[in-house]
Amino acid sequence: MRTVSLAGVVVFKLIAKPARSAAVIRLALMGGVFCGIGCSGSATIQFVSLHASEIDPPPAKPWEYDAQEAYWWIDEAGALNISFRCRRRNLFLGGLGDVELIMSLVPGPPPAGTGRNYNIRRRETRTVLTTGFQFQRFSSYAGIMNVIMKDEDHIRGSFRIWLKPHEKMDFFSFIPHTPGSFVCFGTYRAVRDETRGKAIRQQCESGGWQRIPRHSGTTSRPTTETSYRARLR
Repeated sequence: MRTVSLAGVVVFKLIAKPARSAAVIRLALMGGVFCGIGCSGSATIQFVSLHASEIDPPPAKPWEYDAQEAYWWIDEAGALNISFRCRRRNLFLGGLGDVELIMSLVPGPPPAGTGRNYNIRRRETRTVLTTGFQFQRFSSYAGIMNVIMKDEDHIRGSFRIWLKPHEKMDFFSFIPHTPGSFVCFGTYRAVRDETRGKAIRQQCESGGWQRIPRHSGTTSRPTTETSYRARLR
């Protein structure tokens, strides 16, 4: 029997079983992809124009955005926060073709049980769409959403929200210069991450669009992140 060195054994195994090595590499890559999806959440967001006096533009079809980030957390006031971000890169147009949609929702206190429906009014939603040709801000005026607690770190749900556009509308805007309202609807799966979620909320509230704190006549203590997680256990 010929004796070989440890390095030789390693080389022999790698050469003798290339399929096994390739399978290990594929599993590692797939694990990274799944972790990227699971660790940042996701959402599907669609917009439909409710404009009653102009068409083409806006076309008679929904605009769909797949958000690669969806986060939730409970803020210092005890309110549930949910944030989405969708980024699209255009290799041909560069920065002019890039699109970013961010959305911040603060529907109210977290569910007392495994889920809850929330009515949406003016305060609950802030949305910003940015492209190479356009910066458009939206706020809500009606709607509904639900939140279902999967476990202490994950939530899921759906929403249907009526939005009103504000501020700047450029020449190449995808909506008319006398815009009407939109209905925004979709589904989401969010992971708990206060740091990244709060950064999106701050971006949505920039330029003087901060939410006015709710004034409550009760003297009960607000729900904190720690107390809420303990209640879920």
